[in-house]
Amino acid sequence: MMAMRTIYFTSVLKKDYRNEIEQLLFLNPNQEKALPAILQSIETYGHPKLIEKDGVLRITIGKTEDAQDLYAIEEHLVFPRLVGCAVYVRDRVDNLSIVHLAVIPDYQMSESREAVPLVARLVAQVLTVAKQIKGINTVTLAYMRGGKNKLRVINSG
Repeated sequence: MMAMRTIYFTSVLKKDYRNEIEQLLFLNPNQEKALPAILQSIETYGHPKLIEKDGVLRITIGKTEDAQDLYAIEEHLVFPRLVGCAVYVRDRVDNLSIVHLAVIPDYQMSESREAVPLVARLVAQVLTVAKQIKGINTVTLAYMRGGKNKLRVINSG
């Protein structure tokens, strides 16, 4: 297998990435594969909306301002490339739910030559965030086949 490309994760996305995030989240050709789960997530949590404030892009969900975003950026020689994103909310006192998850087509599991699929790396990053939030015991994945699936958060302290 090919070595992983250099990817970093951030919760801040500059406005320069507007076209890329719109393509990734709203016009992604992979949406069809997850359409039932996407529709269920929208019904449960609300529509995602892209907003810009102070030169930074954010994704909000429904009427809540509490959604958190995590972006996967691939290092490139010229301009770093947005390759994935996860949007999650704290929907209960003890749970974070990943309500939207998207990767560009060449990072989808059937196309990628990565040792660890980008979707799995995004979920792992949300689990890392969850470990840092007092009271969070589970992370729920809204897009998993068969409905919601929960991952247990194991705190090391």
